[in-house]
Amino acid sequence: MPFDIVIKNIRVVNHNKAFIADIGIKGEKIEKIGTITENAKEEISGEGKFAFPGIIDPHTHMGIPMMDTFSVDNFHTGTVAGARAGVTTIVDFTVQNPGDTLLSSFERRKHEARLSHVDFALHVNITEFYKGFLDDMVKVAEKGARSFKVFFAYSFRIPDDLFLRVQERAKEIGALILLHAENGSIIDFLMKRNIERGHLSPMYHGISRPVFTEEDAVMRAILITEYVKSSLYIVHMTSKRGVERVKEAKEIGVKVFAETCPQYLYFTEEAYKRPDGHYFIASPPLRKPEDVEYLWKAIKEGTIDTIGTDHAPFTKEQKDRYKDTFYKVPNGLSVIEFSMPSIFTKIIEKRLPLNIIPRTMSYNPARIFGLEGKGEIKEGNDADIVIIDPKYKKKVEPPYYSVSDISPFEGMTLRGIPQFVFLRGMYLIKDYLFMGHEVKGKYLEQKINL
Repeated sequence: MPFDIVIKNIRVVNHNKAFIADIGIKGEKIEKIGTITENAKEEISGEGKFAFPGIIDPHTHMGIPMMDTFSVDNFHTGTVAGARAGVTTIVDFTVQNPGDTLLSSFERRKHEARLSHVDFALHVNITEFYKGFLDDMVKVAEKGARSFKVFFAYSFRIPDDLFLRVQERAKEIGALILLHAENGSIIDFLMKRNIERGHLSPMYHGISRPVFTEEDAVMRAILITEYVKSSLYIVHMTSKRGVERVKEAKEIGVKVFAETCPQYLYFTEEAYKRPDGHYFIASPPLRKPEDVEYLWKAIKEGTIDTIGTDHAPFTKEQKDRYKDTFYKVPNGLSVIEFSMPSIFTKIIEKRLPLNIIPRTMSYNPARIFGLEGKGEIKEGNDADIVIIDPKYKKKVEPPYYSVSDISPFEGMTLRGIPQFVFLRGMYLIKDYLFMGHEVKGKYLEQKINL
């Protein structure tokens, strides 16, 4: 039988090596990598181009409640936008409404995700500590959702003693705990004080969430994780001081993983001084230039394991409603549409190794979250492949695939925009256009083994 698609003479860039080869796709799988002489129904020239494994975004928020509104992308529009950036898998989050069990929130979210054009897994948010929720962690894990997120910030933050019990349960059932690492008590106090003093401009979003609130939360969580001998994944890290604590923990054998996001690798707190500074409000906040540079250093060295987007998009109208009242602006940015291009562009500018992209945006997310058949261009794996022409450049400007009419990258010229994107051998992007209207994503059960 001929191959369905053969990509000829392309530079394959995996997490651990790069090489020139042909890639043969049959059905949903990568059938062969090497020299292919057999016939194919379709042949694509890879001359002068790169093939990356499909991007796995481990941190998205499609259509979630935030403040008095909702993030504007659902699983349809958000994954169309993500496909434009080479995203073939997302890991989104359940939403635990008042009275929800972990199981009911999981089932509802899985149903909502049927609109996805990319494959998906689900993290389970724990925001209500009802009697029996620790037992329900077992029930949800049996359905393949083995990552649970808790918060040290906001009104639904988890107390330290309960965090310890959650970590113990996660260890028992082979699950992974994700943490929003900010000291909520300090943040609440500083926000209240700034509001009382009339300090309401966007700059005070960051001033109310100083860097030590991240460092403190990271340290407490690591100490408890070390005691339990469990695992910890810290989402959207922003600061040198926080990541240094992760590095120290890794060096003594604590199983802790660090994630950062493109926005924290590009922008600093100076963005809050812009006339549209409220468009950049997300939590945690943007930091100082030295933090941005340290994050890149930590990525190069491997201290930071993954790059996710924390995609939580809003429109100008939603953000403008409270532009002079920082604490009411819905928290979140539209990032997924330019995730891989933004990182590819910076890597070229900084002359860093290209394997950073598949390592932090494909292989490590697949390994950490137990997504079998994903994360690497390898025979037998799903044919999730992104092809880019490194010479192609494009200015970021509306209209966007996302429902959001704001992009933090607007006006920038980016490289690494995918020419072709395949999900399990099916076209999502063909010659820079979305072609995956009939492609449906599959729910992925997590098989975590850390």
